[in-house]
Amino acid sequence: MILGDGSGATATAIVQDGAVVDITVTNTGSGYTAQAIVLIASPPFAPSLEIEVSRVNVKLRVVLQRRYQLQTSNDFVTWTNQGESFVAQDELITMEFVVGQTGRYFKLNEVP
Repeated sequence: MILGDGSGATATAIVQDGAVVDITVTNTGSGYTAQAIVLIASPPFAPSLEIEVSRVNVKLRVVLQRRYQLQTSNDFVTWTNQGESFVAQDELITMEFVVGQTGRYFKLNEVP
């Protein structure tokens, strides 16, 4: 695409190995008062979206005086204890974790 304040300019791109290596102006057009700008768009692609979470707050609602073990996993298959088991001293507990160090998924088990 050629941008500027004139009209009628055309150009052909020379492509080698999937990259534009040269541009040949085939018609200079008319009415341009400044140098034209050539924009080369990327090849077609499917738009995508990624969400990156670095920290997560895990909110636990537990029964007082019962023992729990928090576990983490990256794949829902292998679970690892996150810290030691604990006896609930409060019904609502919030813990903050760095996801890259703990895992992406959390579960809470009541233990004897």
